[in-house]
Amino acid sequence: MEACSVCSQPSKYRCPACNKCSCSLPCVRQHKEDSGCTGHRASIAYRPKSQLQGETLESDHWFLQSAPKFEQPVGV
Repeated sequence: MEACSVCSQPSKYRCPACNKCSCSLPCVRQHKEDSGCTGHRASIAYRPKSQLQGETLESDHWFLQSAPKFEQPVGV
């Protein structure tokens, strides 16, 4: 288990934007304030094939599932 990047306690959470560890909501807020991190994963960030892991692929899958769906008009 990794330590919280703010207070060094055992972490429970990981920032989706920068992967920094945190242990509580106050530490998440402090991390965002100190680093200027948004806490939101960049949906179009490039990742080399060597960095693709299960949770990255799952996150990409859910991102694609949330995209608006357009139906092809009939007769086109």
